[in-house]
Parts: sequence; structure tokens; C-alpha cells
Amino acid sequence: MMDPALLERAAELGNAEAQYALGAALLTGHGRPKDLSRAVELCRLAAKQNHAAAQCNLGVLYAQGLGVEQDYERARSFYEASANQGDPNGCFNLALLYAEGVACDKDFAKAASLARSARDLGHPEAAAFLETLPGQDEAGGGTVSVGDGLVGPKGILVWIITILMPYLFIYLYIYMFKVCYVFFFLF
Repeated sequence: MMDPALLERAAELGNAEAQYALGAALLTGHGRPKDLSRAVELCRLAAKQNHAAAQCNLGVLYAQGLGVEQDYERARSFYEASANQGDPNGCFNLALLYAEGVACDKDFAKAASLARSARDLGHPEAAAFLETLPGQDEAGGGTVSVGDGLVGPKGILVWIITILMPYLFIYLYIYMFKVCYVFFFLF
């Protein structure tokens, strides 16, 4: 397990990865008490250094109103910054906003393009999400049907998973950071 004091020190010294990891730990309460305001502060610091995952997490915080006032416009701008760096979660979350027309005009073509990028980058729900978009077949193009957004059991499942996935990714990211940290200092 990683020494919390070391992580704190690295974050204080401006290490974006440490700021992100510590912010994620404070957000989830993994290994320390939850502290949303400090988590937001650390995510902002890492996001200012163009840390894609921190930008995406900050977008999630704004979209859900966790530790900050809910603001979909700011969420969208952080998702865009993250997606522009090739972050699969940033692409996927931005696709969700375009599919529903939240903080932007509803644009299924843009949502599909972003979802395909997320899928190609390895996002686990992107392919299923693509199937829920009107006018998309499994290959990612062509017209299948004309509908109105996420409907039916697949759409509901995608939304439930989407709500839980940021927390799962944060947990997995912290775990991987700890493993890499231990490996680095042992060898």
C-alpha cells in the first residue's frame, strides 16, 4: 500500500498524477475520509496541468454537483478537454451530453462519433451505447431507426452503468497507481 504521506507530499510539490490520485481517494473515501472540497481542489490542480483523467473527473463532479454547484456547461468544457487528449471516459461522457442535448444542442451524429472514439479507446460501455443511438448500426454507421434518444432496457442499463462507472474507474485507477508505485520503488 502506498504511503499516504508520500502521496500528499508529491501532490504538494505539484505532481499532477499524485494530485489526481489523492483527489480520487478523497472523493471515494478509499484509504482516507471523504473530503469533497479538497478532492475538487486537487482535481482542479491536476486538470490545470492537462491531466486528462482529472479533467474528466472534474467534469463528473460538475455534472453531478458533487462538491461544487452543478454546472453542465463547465462539465462539458472539462469533458471536451479530456476527450481532446484521447481519454475514453471524457469521450464517452461528452457523447452522453450530445445524445441528450445537455449543455449543447442534441446531436446524435456527434454523440455517435464520440462514442465510437470512446469504444476504440477501450471504453467498456461505448459499444452498447452506440446501439442505443438512433441511426446507428453495430458497425457505427447507417440508419437503423429513428427514435428519441436512450429508450428501452438497453438505454436504461447504459445510464445505470454510466452513473457508477466513474467511481469504479477511480477505484481501479487508485489501485493501479498503488501497484505501479510499489513496483517502481521495489526495483
